[in-house]
Amino acid sequence: EGKRQLALIRPIPYEGYSLVIFGSIWPIAQARLLGISATMLFCLLLIGFLTIVVVMRESEEGFRQLFENAADSLILHDKGRIIGVNRQACRSLGYTREELLGMSLFDIEVGYDKKFLIDLWEKGEDAVTLSGIYRRKDGLTFSTEIKAGGITYRGQTLRLAAARDVSARKQ
Repeated sequence: EGKRQLALIRPIPYEGYSLVIFGSIWPIAQARLLGISATMLFCLLLIGFLTIVVVMRESEEGFRQLFENAADSLILHDKGRIIGVNRQACRSLGYTREELLGMSLFDIEVGYDKKFLIDLWEKGEDAVTLSGIYRRKDGLTFSTEIKAGGITYRGQTLRLAAARDVSARKQ
């Protein structure tokens, strides 16, 4: 009785664990914190955590759907190295997703030289609008209007370019 424990203890073998709260020993089933049993508190915390995980997955899936189904070609890149494209980018350029993911933006954008684009990215402007020229897989080129800006995605600072084929407008 005179000894006080400060952690989970097992006072008598095979009787289950107990919790010490303010110097009093409580069986887990009866331990209370603000009127809630420890078991109930654990369950509530677990439910809360799982709810957050589900909401985050649904949110990410929603953004993935927006990205994939955008009418413009979307290209996510890290200093020119392509790390994400949507369906429209694949359709307009004639490449598969896997082919584009193995390429550089400099393989597609032929209207600007590499140094100009790198300097533009290093300035770190929020968003820019450019008139570019993209090259398709078959070698043909087309005029584009590009809106590009920096984004933070999974802890990395990347660039997202939204390109629209404007060759019909220019004719």
